Amino acid sequence: MKLSHFLSLALIMTFNTQAKPVQLNLPGAGPIEFRTQSPIQSLRYGAKIDDPRRHQAGFNRYSFQVIALSIWTQSPEYEMDYYTFDYQLEWEHQWQDGWKTEVSLSQRNTHESRLDQLTLSFHKLFGLNQNDRDTVPKHRYRYWFRDYPIDETNFKNQTFSRAIELLIAKNIFQSNQQSWTVGITGHYENDPRHQGWDHSLRTDYYYSLNAQHQLYSSLIYSTFRSQNFFNILLKNHLITIGLSYEYQPVANRSWVLQYLLNQGATVGLGQLGKPSHEFLIGHRWIRQQHQIEFAMIENLVNPDNSADISFSLTYKYTPKQL
Repeated sequence: MKLSHFLSLALIMTFNTQAKPVQLNLPGAGPIEFRTQSPIQSLRYGAKIDDPRRHQAGFNRYSFQVIALSIWTQSPEYEMDYYTFDYQLEWEHQWQDGWKTEVSLSQRNTHESRLDQLTLSFHKLFGLNQNDRDTVPKHRYRYWFRDYPIDETNFKNQTFSRAIELLIAKNIFQSNQQSWTVGITGHYENDPRHQGWDHSLRTDYYYSLNAQHQLYSSLIYSTFRSQNFFNILLKNHLITIGLSYEYQPVANRSWVLQYLLNQGATVGLGQLGKPSHEFLIGHRWIRQQHQIEFAMIENLVNPDNSADISFSLTYKYTPKQL
């Protein structure tokens, strides 16, 4: 049975499931939600690791996230060198019987973050390959594809992506140590050069080792129908795998390590068609209903298929239950 068929069947079956008592208030504060920063994948729907734990009906959470990143990819077939900022607003609501919805608005702009020198210094400090980043001028804006009539340089302070996204998920099982959810996502792009629907089917799993150590995982199958921003040949189906480990030594802080694997988005084009491997290290401060999360994302394995370096800042607010 295909993954998409399995997830669809699981969702249908839950409509007839009787509500059963479940363990609420499980330990942990959740993964840090970030989508891939791969230069091609990020211009369409990008799946994120999601927290599958069920909360009390009526639970609400509001969040705002901004990600600053530097894109650098170079080969005989293409070159991409620019900065972007990724903004997202999200509202999560928990309904009866384990149902939840998440609604988000996102936008990606090519504002200048001047991360080039920081990227070069970071790679030098840890002995990482500069991937020829040090052979070109800093703070450029260019994307070029040899086999397509594409060579753009004047796109600073433009909008690359603008979207609204809706997740509907159902918690299938939850105990004092585990939680499992399945869900569907609709993602609509609304930029003049990039319009249309993308969709995904997903399953998310949580496992608690003890009060301090939590594991989260996600498996997502995505299909794409939105217009092609760069007008190059892209794949219409992608798999995403996410793994997250959270260490919470005290109630008001936690550390998070995450790994996000996405299939390459392009047909051909060297590393852009190969999987992206992104590693995140983040720290979270918790104070009553407020959370602040800071994270750094670094690409691994295929250096041309993700951002050189990214920094994420997220604020979450959870109102008290009435």
